Amino acid sequence: MAFTARHSQWGRLDATMADLGCGRAWSLVHRTRPRTPLVCLECGHGLHAKVSPRGLRFFAHDPQAPECVLAGESLEHHLLKLQLVTLVREAGWYGELEVRADDGSWRADVMAISPDGSKRFAWEAQLSPITIELVRERTDNLHRDGVRVCWVAPTVRPWLGWVPSIHVATPSWESDQWDVTSGIARLDTRPQPEGREGPPVRWWAPVSGVSLRDFVAWVLGERVVEHRLVEGVFNLPHATGGHWRAFWTTQQNMARGNELEEADREYAEQEARRNRLLHEQMTASVNEALEREKAEAAEAARRETRKAYGNSHSEIAETRKEALRQALDLWAATEGIPALQLVFGAGGGALYWAGGSAVLLDGRPYGTLMPAISLLGDLPADKSMVLFATSRTEERDLARFAPPGTKVVRLAGRGVLAVDGFADRLISGEFVTLEMEQRQRDAFGHKRNHHSRDGLLGSAAISLRQFRRAGASDFDSLLRFCREMGELVADGFLDQEATCSMIVHVALGIGWKERSADGSQDLAEFVRHDVATTIRWKVEEAERKKNALNRQGSVGGAHQG
Repeated sequence: MAFTARHSQWGRLDATMADLGCGRAWSLVHRTRPRTPLVCLECGHGLHAKVSPRGLRFFAHDPQAPECVLAGESLEHHLLKLQLVTLVREAGWYGELEVRADDGSWRADVMAISPDGSKRFAWEAQLSPITIELVRERTDNLHRDGVRVCWVAPTVRPWLGWVPSIHVATPSWESDQWDVTSGIARLDTRPQPEGREGPPVRWWAPVSGVSLRDFVAWVLGERVVEHRLVEGVFNLPHATGGHWRAFWTTQQNMARGNELEEADREYAEQEARRNRLLHEQMTASVNEALEREKAEAAEAARRETRKAYGNSHSEIAETRKEALRQALDLWAATEGIPALQLVFGAGGGALYWAGGSAVLLDGRPYGTLMPAISLLGDLPADKSMVLFATSRTEERDLARFAPPGTKVVRLAGRGVLAVDGFADRLISGEFVTLEMEQRQRDAFGHKRNHHSRDGLLGSAAISLRQFRRAGASDFDSLLRFCREMGELVADGFLDQEATCSMIVHVALGIGWKERSADGSQDLAEFVRHDVATTIRWKVEEAERKKNALNRQGSVGGAHQG
């Protein structure tokens, strides 16, 4: 009548011990004479049936048992496994203790098998310390063989909540019922606060008051299932409190949670689209405001430029104005046009003249003299205005930047060509004219020293070449050119006002701006100031030399006397 004890069981048994699967009554194995042979499947050592002081029936190893996992298990471990296998059977499933995989990769404390044999569910009673890595490895091994698992711990362990698990409370002396204290949750929701939009606010709340018997039945009946959070954790109480990512909940709660997560994602995408649209609108509004501010600043700069040009035209020397009027009359007569009226400085008070001086025919606008390149956009769109230039360089620039089809005329004549053509004539070596010689005699009463004049002209020619080659990036070349030209003016070779105007025209032609980037310095004003400073220095130097010569003459005369 010997048989192998497959299960060591704690708890109440029925009269036939059908729960053990051996078809034997307890009386046939407990205190029988002779004793019924029982063998442990784990180590092969003998077993005998016993009853605890509380009436719990179990099997114990005979004396001198070898090291055995089952023999080393604590009483509480045995009780928990016994309770689990009993509850599995009460739920209508087959329950076996210490079931091994065919390849030995895992061993389940309690294996629950569905009545039709299609499903297996392992229950692991874990009381001794074990690492999270080992728990996960054993869980993965079971999953690979299609076995679902739940880890059950009556003590606080760090892996609770990170694998399918629950925390249970050991029965008191008054009761033999095991209760689930943590690991089950329900989904709670509430509407968004007033004034806010979006899906309902949700959170996972712990479920208490569930017996281990009900939990086992719910899990095997799939009334509760394992749920794992994709992101984040939430707090579920157990003996010391803890964070849970994997827990058990109903199918309805899990479906509702997935539904709300999808609603959250859709709402987040809608919010992102709204924010993106709002950002684009704000960006467009800011860009529009910046463009408007930029346009206003540009218009203010244009007004200042027109005013500056108008003022500069008003300040042209009278001899120069008369020469320009004569040149304009000469052109009008050549073209068979009635007398034109030239109004200097009109560009400072009206947009119509592009910063130049007004040319009127019968009191109506006809053209503009020496307009600013940067203000050509002020001209009428019908291209009816004639642009009058006073040099080849100015004529070339106006023809280049004026609206296509606009008529450009270069005035020529005494007083116009003699000064405004200076730069081109200087480079070609054709600077000195009879007119210039006459102006020197008028200013000094005699012809100036040719050696001094030729030296100044050669130096000015070199400075002009360097200035044109350096372009708008070299401030020193502008200063050097202004100084050389100022010396020519001081020595009577050039008219001061006309020379300053010529320097400005040359500078604009090679890319200099009429006003500095910050608007603090006007090019024409700077040139006039620098040329005037050179002239003043030259005159003071000549006066010092004259005084020194006079003192030497006085000393020499006194000594001779």
